Amino acid sequence: MSWLNSVKKLGLAKVFVDDIRAMGVNYIAEAEALVDKFPGQSFEPVRFAVTHEGSSEGRARLVALLARVNDPRAEPLARRLATEDPSLSVRFIAAQVVGAYSGDSAINYLVAVLRNAAPAGRSEVNRQDVIDCLIASHRPEAIASIRAEVKSSEIPFTVDSLVARMTGNGQDRFIMMQPAAVATTALLRKEEETFLAGQLCDRRPIEDGLAYRGKLYPNVSVGEAAAAGLAFLAPSRYRFDLNSLDFDRNRQRVVILNTWRASRGFSILPVPTQHVDSSISTNAARLIRLILLSPTPGTRVRAESELKRLGPNALPQIISALKGAAKDSSKKNLRLIGSHLACTVVDVKLNSNVEGIARWRNRGRSLRGIRLTTHSIVSLLEDLESDFPMKFQTCTIHASRGAGGSGITLAINFGRSTAVGPNSALNEKFVGAGKELGYVSSMNVPLSDEIPYTGSTLDRLLGSSPESPFSFEIEMKHQVPQGSFMGARRQIIEVLVSGAPT
Repeated sequence: MSWLNSVKKLGLAKVFVDDIRAMGVNYIAEAEALVDKFPGQSFEPVRFAVTHEGSSEGRARLVALLARVNDPRAEPLARRLATEDPSLSVRFIAAQVVGAYSGDSAINYLVAVLRNAAPAGRSEVNRQDVIDCLIASHRPEAIASIRAEVKSSEIPFTVDSLVARMTGNGQDRFIMMQPAAVATTALLRKEEETFLAGQLCDRRPIEDGLAYRGKLYPNVSVGEAAAAGLAFLAPSRYRFDLNSLDFDRNRQRVVILNTWRASRGFSILPVPTQHVDSSISTNAARLIRLILLSPTPGTRVRAESELKRLGPNALPQIISALKGAAKDSSKKNLRLIGSHLACTVVDVKLNSNVEGIARWRNRGRSLRGIRLTTHSIVSLLEDLESDFPMKFQTCTIHASRGAGGSGITLAINFGRSTAVGPNSALNEKFVGAGKELGYVSSMNVPLSDEIPYTGSTLDRLLGSSPESPFSFEIEMKHQVPQGSFMGARRQIIEVLVSGAPT
């Protein structure tokens, strides 16, 4: 009798059940279909299949179905499998199934799996997966268990995962647990706060950047990620801005640490202060007086040249002088010098998985000290287009300038992406202060042809007053053209630019 005739005669549910008991070729897929279409009739066939399936991979697929069979006998079976099954991967899935029926009860099973799991990449279940699952449970006892069980080498991943899930960036890759009671929310926040506060002094990097509120931030340390998480948990108590320059982020991190220590009765630590060479300040003040007051044009020109050579450290004196100077040509020249120095690149960071590539490490070093302009940005993009590291598909260039006079910090982050489309496009978009500042989109146009469009909007930020903070980000996506030979030049398929005064 054909399968279709069997369905007509016996009904689809009966055919599925018979095939599952016979353990036919596709019986696991049929068990999944049975649970989807007839959950009330599926427990016994699934239990039979779990009992008789020999492979751990197949058994894990079948055990996962117990979360959806709509039968009170499923939870006791999952509890037994979570402790007795010989396969750690099956025990991991079974623990998640327990959580679907009783979320609080699952934590002990997951902790037992964690204690038996291997480091990342060494077994079918690694510790990072279990830690992430515990975080995804949103239970205070899960965070407490992580604090007790996590190893030092796992702290960067754990902080990254916790902050990502707190801010809505975690991946839903586990069986959905029964929601936690509302009464436990305050306890969960307390456990998360305690854990994150304990990591504020950790300066190790978050390997591939921190996912925070829908955005990826490269070159973030564990301590900074913890500070960002605390600021999300209690914004009225903790303040932290991931877009700040390095010194400002470090200062904000220490302020958060001191707030935490003071609340526990511990002594506070000294807050970092930015050292400025007094000789530079004195020299800058002298040169500014010459520029503003000297009656001799030659003297003013020489003073302007010397002031530029002092670099961004002269910015505080320039900004202070601009506030009180008269509106004349000398002030205009001083403002131009300030804008020039405020656009000087003072630091360049590459994410850690690229720093070993010598040509890009050297390229990053060569950018220090240059004035960031539309032309230099396009030059960098063209370098990326012609010499893009082959194992990556995306590159994000983040530029930021702090308030009160400072240079620009560049962060270059290479990454992988599967969301690369087949069409070639160059898009540019600026959004700031609730308004769209400019937009241009063109298809299959070389970068050099886009310079006038790019300049018309980038220059709004790069040409702003030297005391004005801002940040902008350029994301590039690449791919090797379809059908090309190995080693073919990559195509730049998309450039997205977003930025705003901060």
